[in-house]
Amino acid sequence: MNVFQQIAEEVGVPVRLLSAKDITTFKGGGSAYVAIPYDEEAFRRIYRAYEAYGGLIIGGGSNMIIGDGVATVPLISTRGLSKICVKGKSIVAQCGASVRSISEFARRLSLGGFEFLSGVPATLGGAIRMNAGAFGEEMSKFVRSISTLDGNIEEGLKCIFSYRNGVHVPILSAELELREMCSENSVELSKKYLEIRASKQPKFPSCGSVFKNGELPSGKLIEMCGLKGKRVGGAEISKLHANFIVNTGGASATDFMSLVVECERAVKERFGIELEREFVYIS
Repeated sequence: MNVFQQIAEEVGVPVRLLSAKDITTFKGGGSAYVAIPYDEEAFRRIYRAYEAYGGLIIGGGSNMIIGDGVATVPLISTRGLSKICVKGKSIVAQCGASVRSISEFARRLSLGGFEFLSGVPATLGGAIRMNAGAFGEEMSKFVRSISTLDGNIEEGLKCIFSYRNGVHVPILSAELELREMCSENSVELSKKYLEIRASKQPKFPSCGSVFKNGELPSGKLIEMCGLKGKRVGGAEISKLHANFIVNTGGASATDFMSLVVECERAVKERFGIELEREFVYIS
């Protein structure tokens, strides 16, 4: 029995060896041992047990690449923590609730705000960690308080967030303050953002944006280096948007990383700019 399986069994949490094809949005790479707790207490137990091994939390699997082979660190899935409920005029959702399910829940209460994330395969925990943003909106505008493994965060919460940077402690749930909005308007706004996203982002599997944007968009810099459409194995720098590396079929993590390094090298040589990675690489 693998040590990660043994530890999970000892604390009473199921664990499986899962392929990156099944747990990441890039759908390529190796595999990892994934523990799946189904309540917050089980989440606490497995997180503490895996801490010494560098255990990482995985939500929807975007912004994550698992190296080829079997990962040497265990993962903790939040898929079992997806409850959503009403608290006064706010919504409280667990970390594994998808932003789509939260948006649909809010509509039934004539609330809105998460439409800007339409089409994004994110969980609440991941969206808060990354301070996900688009179309002039970002998560920090909607988070009232956060429940973490070590307690609650409320005072000074807004000061924690910045561009593509949010709360970097294990999140259990969050209280969200959404806006009054009729369901029809919410649906129409979601459709609008989905159409814009579809016109600008590739349809092939990807991990999302590869690099953070600086003064100039990273995709534009990569495009100006003539790298759009460059391929290594099954991975390709998207012809539609150069800040996406897509899996055209059978791409490995090695293929992906070869293109990442090529983008960094080319942009550094031509513009003297060091690109900052937005994804997490697990080896």
